[in-house]
Amino acid sequence: MPFIFSFGYPHAVAIFVLFYTVLWLIRSFGFSYYLLLGYFRMRRYMTVDWKRYADSFNHTDFVAAIKRALPEAQTVLSELHEKYQKTPLNRRKESESIHHLIILPTYKEDVEILRHSFQAVADAHCDLDKIIMVLAIEERDRERGLKNSEILHSEFGGKLKHFWTIEHPSDLPGEVPGKGGNISYAGKEAAKKIVEMGLNPSDVVVTTIDADNIIHPDYLPCLTLHYIAEPERKMRSYQSLPLFFNNIWQVPIMNRLVALGSTFWHIILLGLPDRLKNFAAHSQPLDALMEMDFWSKTSIVEDGHQFWRSYFHFKGNYEVTPLFIPIYQDAVQLDTYWSTLKGQYLQLRRWAWGVTDIPFSIKKIWHMRKELPLLKTLHRFYLLAEGHFMWATAPLIITMAHYVPSVINSTFGKSVTAYNLGMLFGVFFRFAYVGILISMLVSMVMLPSHPKGWMRRISAIPMWLLLPLITIVFGAIPAIDAQTRLMIGQRLDFNVTKKIRKAVP
Repeated sequence: MPFIFSFGYPHAVAIFVLFYTVLWLIRSFGFSYYLLLGYFRMRRYMTVDWKRYADSFNHTDFVAAIKRALPEAQTVLSELHEKYQKTPLNRRKESESIHHLIILPTYKEDVEILRHSFQAVADAHCDLDKIIMVLAIEERDRERGLKNSEILHSEFGGKLKHFWTIEHPSDLPGEVPGKGGNISYAGKEAAKKIVEMGLNPSDVVVTTIDADNIIHPDYLPCLTLHYIAEPERKMRSYQSLPLFFNNIWQVPIMNRLVALGSTFWHIILLGLPDRLKNFAAHSQPLDALMEMDFWSKTSIVEDGHQFWRSYFHFKGNYEVTPLFIPIYQDAVQLDTYWSTLKGQYLQLRRWAWGVTDIPFSIKKIWHMRKELPLLKTLHRFYLLAEGHFMWATAPLIITMAHYVPSVINSTFGKSVTAYNLGMLFGVFFRFAYVGILISMLVSMVMLPSHPKGWMRRISAIPMWLLLPLITIVFGAIPAIDAQTRLMIGQRLDFNVTKKIRKAVP
């Protein structure tokens, strides 16, 4: 539209882009604030001895224990205890009764990748006899899956309460090949065994992790404490903080910047509850999942789609609880430089396919219009639609559109208005550097140590100069690609992001 309207209405286009840039400048300051807030909240969470407080949460001396805690931990623990006090006595739970079901789907991953994920679970700061691990393999990759299962069972089977391998049959009716069908099938089969064991499904919290995910040792006790403290625990899911740091120094600089950008965006989202949705590794009670028929078997973006399935299932009484405890993930890394860049693009395009939640939600909102809270639902839907449209358009408009009226319309380009607007744009972009500077500083303190010393770590600073290019190539274009495919009815299939790890160059 900036191109089209610049022929006849260049002044209107220039003024629109000016206000649009101001809007995003203000938003960038807000996002920088929530990035810093989220970072410091993560630091506070990581000072808490979550196992100790989860074990003593129901005891009468817990308030006294909070007072003896570190100042950084007192705020977090006090918030949880205050929520717990609002829970009716007949609905309170104790940490001793809570079990964890962890589902790890795998397809064509090497055992070495899986071993790191299993080792992280085995190193968790909680009672391992309360952990049930499910390796969800695919019939399409049966030989490799069973071989990996045998190796992992010999190494970790004796450490956990149970280690089950569940094979997902291929070509089941009503399914699209992908993660959603695999974890749903594994969840159903595991639920049958859990019920047969005599466990109450409301005492089991289900966490799905990818093959490359390495949970923080405090994640499970932190999850336990938040779960028992939540009065409406059945209508809640629990979102970890994804840090794409496992192999951050081994990937090309552009993939590294994308990984950092994704990490920062999820830190920001954890501080914005009205925008927060399920992403990648997340947790939900087993009783809620059984009611909902687990995850979608037809969406290739099963995590974000799970938010809307849950929201409509519970008629709007559903929220995502942020956990500022990390689960470490891999940045995209493939065999060659160019295949790594292509893999990154395909992953982002798959994430952008979450735009399909817009028509899904419109249909559901209309059919359930008398059952849903109107204002809350419309607000949530607006954020969904705005997020996807901004994803596809904002980078292009901000970085390019202010040049368009002058290039398309030479008369306007020579006017005083064009000159003055160009000066204003220059001022706004200089202010925008504040947000980039904050992101740069946070990245320097958050990134893991470089294996080859601090000088190589500092070498990551110049990559931020690529930010405008990255936001277009790995931001707007994959989103436009996905949305155009939806528009013309060309469905996207689930593409598995291969997971490998190489030595640091």
